[in-house]
Amino acid sequence: MSALREGSGWETYLEFDFRTVARINKILVGRPTSIGSVPVRPASRVSVMYSHVPGLVTSVFASLVDVREDGEIEVEQALEARVVRLVVESAAAGAVDEAPIGVNK
Repeated sequence: MSALREGSGWETYLEFDFRTVARINKILVGRPTSIGSVPVRPASRVSVMYSHVPGLVTSVFASLVDVREDGEIEVEQALEARVVRLVVESAAAGAVDEAPIGVNK
């Protein structure tokens, strides 16, 4: 588990390279409220981007999708890609300096 770096000049995202084309049917995002004793803000809205070429993620699969309380992101149709990037568009309310964004799965 770790907090994501954020602020001006940073794009907040997690990127996964499956090293082969994978079929994605469901996306789950861990929503911790703390990492150790440090409070964090869980991601509440994400965009899903994808590519078949590592380092060249430009295609948007879903924009501004709400992350449900159980961490699931609704996927209406399967996505086939080698690389998937989850861009954190917004997080739960809280002070950025006191509570960074946290993802644990």
